[in-house]
Amino acid sequence: MIIRHYPSVWKLFFIRHGSIVPLIKWRLFAIFCLALGVTFIQYIHPSIFSAINLSYFTMIGLALSLFLGFRNNTAYERWWEGRNLWGQLIKETRSIARTTRSVMDNHVDADMIARIDRYLICYPICLRHQCQGTKMDSEVIDRLLADEHAQILGKVNPANALLLMLSREIGQHYQQGKISDIIYQTLDSRIDAINLIQAGCERLNKTPVPFAYNLLLQRTAMLYCLLLPFGLVSHTVWATAPLTLLITYTFFGLDALARDLEDPFSTCPNSLPLQALCINIERIIMDMQGKSKQAMPPLPKIKNYILK
Repeated sequence: MIIRHYPSVWKLFFIRHGSIVPLIKWRLFAIFCLALGVTFIQYIHPSIFSAINLSYFTMIGLALSLFLGFRNNTAYERWWEGRNLWGQLIKETRSIARTTRSVMDNHVDADMIARIDRYLICYPICLRHQCQGTKMDSEVIDRLLADEHAQILGKVNPANALLLMLSREIGQHYQQGKISDIIYQTLDSRIDAINLIQAGCERLNKTPVPFAYNLLLQRTAMLYCLLLPFGLVSHTVWATAPLTLLITYTFFGLDALARDLEDPFSTCPNSLPLQALCINIERIIMDMQGKSKQAMPPLPKIKNYILK
């Protein structure tokens, strides 16, 4: 996720980190060169494009801008839903860790609380790797015991396996009479809420915006920008190239930004900082354990205005 203060007016035009321009620079360059070529032809033959009616481009441009705005709203809603899901995960994880200490300390042994803490720390890490399609490394191995890691090794859904281990841990102590009905129901409802959060993340991850919808908008935007210089040149002459570049930047930029936002769990600069959220959960639990700040994992640093 890009994090930076709002720049001054002067710096606004020269920002590279966080800009969408690197993703669309070659398309912008191609359209700009085309606009220059059309302007040169207009200069040689002043009346060659005069018959083209600019009103057609006005109507198509208005419709295209409305469609792109709708698509960007849809993409942002997906991004914001992903952030809400991970915010809810932090809340539920904190609630389970708090309940195990405020209510259960007098009824269960410290080993159970330690195991629950390990599962709560490792679960978001597993979920992050599943959302991003990356391979789990020592992040999980170093935080689990050998027998615990063996239970999730090779699983298709390691996050769900950890959630099952957490349920079994609580259920076992409930069957032994160490946990009351009310406490068990409270914790079970929290675990079920986490399960719903995972289902929401999987839904966002495995249900992209329909390809045909994106293809229609991208084709229309490309054709519009390719034809735009021919409609502008008889009215704007030498201003055709910069005006075309500005309009093309707007349309292509909105399209590229929507592609970033519609997948909130990707590793692009505009995606959610899942690694930072996982570390935040671990620090919350370690703080409840009474650990010092020096013993906690450091918060990820912002590099080139990007928080991962």
